[in-house]
Amino acid sequence: MKIKIISIEFELIESSPGMWNRGAMGRSHYGDCKILLDENLPENVKMQTLMHEIVHMIYQMNDLPHMDEATISGLSNPLFDFLRQNPELVKRIAGI
Repeated sequence: MKIKIISIEFELIESSPGMWNRGAMGRSHYGDCKILLDENLPENVKMQTLMHEIVHMIYQMNDLPHMDEATISGLSNPLFDFLRQNPELVKRIAGI
């Protein structure tokens, strides 16, 4: 699946973690334009992990200072919750 972040297309890959995992549920690679998600996660957790990786990419793409995992989660988790709690607004923002 392809997704766009700040007009750049990324390949979203759901796969068995293997070597890329190292205790993580997802990985993002700005240089390769790929986001990897553990295919074994429940769907809700997988989507929350995707939001986490998207926030990582937004920071990298805007040359913002490095942020630790707790800070990224502190932004991605409430944003994920906001999107889930407000589907009609999300449709409006998307022009649907």
